[in-house]
Amino acid sequence: MAERIRKRLTRKQIISQLRRVIEPLDREIAADPHWRVHGDAPGDFLYALRPSGAKLPALFAGIPEAAGVLERLQTVFAHAGPETGHMYFMVSRPARLTDAALTKKLHTWASTVAGMIDVANLVDAADVPMIHRLVSKPPVEIVAGPPGEGSSHPLLALIHEAIVDYKDNVDYPPVAEILMEALYTIACRYDLAHWILRPSLGKVASDADDLFAPVAALWLAGVEFAYIGEGADLRIHAWRTVSGKPAAPRSARPRSGSAPTRAKRAASPSGSGRKR
Repeated sequence: MAERIRKRLTRKQIISQLRRVIEPLDREIAADPHWRVHGDAPGDFLYALRPSGAKLPALFAGIPEAAGVLERLQTVFAHAGPETGHMYFMVSRPARLTDAALTKKLHTWASTVAGMIDVANLVDAADVPMIHRLVSKPPVEIVAGPPGEGSSHPLLALIHEAIVDYKDNVDYPPVAEILMEALYTIACRYDLAHWILRPSLGKVASDADDLFAPVAALWLAGVEFAYIGEGADLRIHAWRTVSGKPAAPRSARPRSGSAPTRAKRAASPSGSGRKR
């Protein structure tokens, strides 16, 4: 018997499916005008699936190109799904990552970032020493907490522009385009969104084909990092935001009367990557 060919859902059908799953979970998000007026999904609709993400399979049922996306999104919920009182998903059950593996992933990500900056033609003569330093494995220091410097390092603007350039040049399928802003809203980060969406582009052939995997692994392990110093003196400070102990169970955020919580999320920047 010939294999049955399943017709792909249209953008309108995908939006309708998302809304059907979300509506019983959160009346406020279900009433957002984006669904009806703009024919799009609101940026915070994934919050309705907290704390467990149990309805994620229903969200993507019948969308074959979203199978890998579902798996990665379930991973995010597994490590950061519970409500923490924060406007973004926060890692409360960190994935295990040794110091050696942490350093290796930071070096891989630094080299990847250098390549993305180069591809986007963002390298000025003044930035060359810094980009060379990224490729040549800058020293990684694991510290106890956020350093007093690094939050406004000039490299962050280049990374942000390189990721925006990547976003503008990737031909994502409709389901990925619909999900992009909602995935960005999870943690105010496009790098995490691109990692979640990578399987929608086809099979991941190798580690090198999964550009954002190193930085996603760091995030899932509850690791933050900052760039310190300039040029050839560039180094990276990394710190763990949570212990390896499982978080205490937390209840989901209120379904009704939760306008202040949602308004707080809506006040966050949309459409631009956070420069961390």
